[in-house]
Amino acid sequence: FAGFVEAVVALYGGPRRFLLVNVPALLLLVGSDLFGSMRFLLSLDALQPLVRDFRLDGIYAVRGVKRHYIDAPLSCTFTYP
Repeated sequence: FAGFVEAVVALYGGPRRFLLVNVPALLLLVGSDLFGSMRFLLSLDALQPLVRDFRLDGIYAVRGVKRHYIDAPLSCTFTYP
């Protein structure tokens, strides 16, 4: 397995270039919700306070439900599938 990893890194011209290419690609994959990866991560119980604080459940469906936030003057939320 180590030989395979070295061969792949050598194709990119070194470990630095390998990371510079693949880390942004991985972030794009998760951020674009490919295969439901972001919905899965946001549905974890440990991340629920973070999801609510940053209102990520208004962008991605968390546990099958999205929220719509209304700030001033009503300050309320709507939940919909």
